[in-house]
Amino acid sequence: GQGPSARSAGFDLRVGETADTGDGRVVQLTFRWSGDPREEAAACIVCAALAAGFDARVQAGDAARSAEALLATADACLESF
Repeated sequence: GQGPSARSAGFDLRVGETADTGDGRVVQLTFRWSGDPREEAAACIVCAALAAGFDARVQAGDAARSAEALLATADACLESF
């Protein structure tokens, strides 16, 4: 069908370098999405996987986000859709 669920959704991922903070993290991934809750959910799920599987530090603004918090956000986004 051509209804709302048939629309494509996605997020933008940019890879950059950052100063070494002494903990070995030197790559910065920036995720961006529109107001579509499916896009936010997808980005949160990928970030949660990076945090859980690779010990990535995930930040939203100045606040650190755990894998569990990211998955909770993804659940809430998908429930609202």
